[in-house]
Amino acid sequence: MRRTIITLLVAVGVTLGTAGPAVAAPAAPAPPPPGAGIVWGACTSPSLQQAKAECGFLKVPLDHAKPAGKKIEIAVSRIRHTVPQAQYQGVVLVNPGGPGGPGLGLSRLGAAVPKNAGAAYDWIGFDPRGVGTSRPALSCDPDYGGYARPDYRPENGAEKAWLPKAKAYAQACGKAGGELLAHLRTEDTVRDMDLIRQALGAKQINYYGFSYGTLLGQVYATMFPDKVRRMVLDGVVDPRDWWYRANLNQDVAFQRNIETFFDWVAKNDAVYHLGNTGDAVEKRFSTRSTTSSGGPRWAGRSAPRSGPTSSCGPATTWRSTPPSPTRSSRGRRRTPRRSRPPSTRLARRPTTTTTPSTSPPSAPTPRSRATGPPGSATTPPPTGRRHSRPGATPGTTRPAGTGR
Repeated sequence: MRRTIITLLVAVGVTLGTAGPAVAAPAAPAPPPPGAGIVWGACTSPSLQQAKAECGFLKVPLDHAKPAGKKIEIAVSRIRHTVPQAQYQGVVLVNPGGPGGPGLGLSRLGAAVPKNAGAAYDWIGFDPRGVGTSRPALSCDPDYGGYARPDYRPENGAEKAWLPKAKAYAQACGKAGGELLAHLRTEDTVRDMDLIRQALGAKQINYYGFSYGTLLGQVYATMFPDKVRRMVLDGVVDPRDWWYRANLNQDVAFQRNIETFFDWVAKNDAVYHLGNTGDAVEKRFSTRSTTSSGGPRWAGRSAPRSGPTSSCGPATTWRSTPPSPTRSSRGRRRTPRRSRPPSTRLARRPTTTTTPSTSPPSAPTPRSRATGPPGSATTPPPTGRRHSRPGATPGTTRPAGTGR
């Protein structure tokens, strides 16, 4: 789901600090005074130190309904603008998603914005409440999605293995979470964001959100519409489908992308020797990914380590407990993919054996519409998608970039 900064800005037509000739740019804000309530100092992270960031903590109410009550601390970082004051464009809060992804280091994001446009902003990273270096932080089971997690395929006993594991995780959160656990909602984080804005002395914020961070942006704009200046939302979450349905929708894109990769490997069988059809490559992958103990293996190695453990679970791009592959994304029962009759199965594109190449083939590029010359060993896969979004006509295609 993640894209490079350059791809994102080109795709949505947004370049921070510039505006098209037909659209007037928002009025530049006055530079904020030193952050009230945040005592800035040196960062402990080497990468933030190298970026010349400053770090601190902001005290916020544990329960926003009781602003004078118990306080918790949000870890915040800042990298200041480097342009003249006349060109200053305000603060940018950044969130990586998750939920539960730590964002303290994302104040460094401004350096990656094309054409030095990020230099006009103060970039603000923060660890959401309960996460990372914010205090207190909640970790229920750091190994929940780690190397030893059970196989997630139903035919290999996933339900029997995962139900007690999930129950134990919930119980661990209940034991470790204390009173914080009841105050880890999206709305709580959004109100923390507005308190960060106030502490920075900014009348409005700019915002850059990824994945679940786009939901934070949407909710912030709903709760504080007059406090929003500019937003970039990457990998937008549909709030109508949050939570469970959104994860099922993602599975459609996950399945599409892995099958695109299997087809590409098959096209380059002269290099990889894993099968000359996507089905053959997939079968070999499935066989290879199973160990005698029933756990997953990836390319002969243990499964990739999950991301940081958040207040809601491990923030990882690999699904720990996906829905059964014999169900559609809308929950309707369907025949397993390999046993569906030709009339109902979404057919794979034909693959061909390719001529050996002296150099490694290029990686699959589903977003590119260009194809290699006839007979080349590295023809990119077509962009048409075999799997449509839930509710669309099976077998139809949709524009690239619309899946997570």
